[in-house]
Amino acid sequence: QALVNVAGGGRDDADLQRVQDLTIDDDRHCMWKVEITTEDMLALQQIQQTAQDTLQTLDCRLGLEVRDQLWINPISGAKQEAVAIQKLLWAPPDDGEWLRPGDVLFTWDGQPLHSKRQFDRLLADPNVNLGDTVRWTVARGYRKGKAELTIGSQISEEDMRFLEQVANGVRQELSDRQRLDRLAAVPDSTHAVWGASLIWDA
Repeated sequence: QALVNVAGGGRDDADLQRVQDLTIDDDRHCMWKVEITTEDMLALQQIQQTAQDTLQTLDCRLGLEVRDQLWINPISGAKQEAVAIQKLLWAPPDDGEWLRPGDVLFTWDGQPLHSKRQFDRLLADPNVNLGDTVRWTVARGYRKGKAELTIGSQISEEDMRFLEQVANGVRQELSDRQRLDRLAAVPDSTHAVWGASLIWDA
């Protein structure tokens, strides 16, 4: 820069001194700026983009389907609109009890449940997010209890954290491509619940 300044007519003392002291070695190489786009860098960019795209396809999953149910109290005979579990869409863990088809759900986080339509609307609420906990009151015959479920997605919680790390550039490994391809190919109908518990009233 001092050479440019002096060559352009500049007479700054510091620039003049630097030019006087300058020794040019023809064998010396000074690189001012380097921008290298390698095949690996492009591959990592593609991996990050794939992770970002896959995250956009994830939706909340509860691992079950429900139907409208008119519940009749087996003791009093009183009738109550509720929802019943039609089908489980995931395999609950073996160590512990969980809901099963036919169980009746009465409330969602304290709000009375009257229909499948209402149930679906609560799940679609924009304030409901992956990893949130939903609490239901439940009945099975004469038994009543409380169920808690951590809302999952099409993939496991571990895979979700992996996607977030790759998408945010925290993790950059070429070997992640195979795992990403597997996650991107998971069917939309898949349900992976991230946590569940059921406790019957005493």
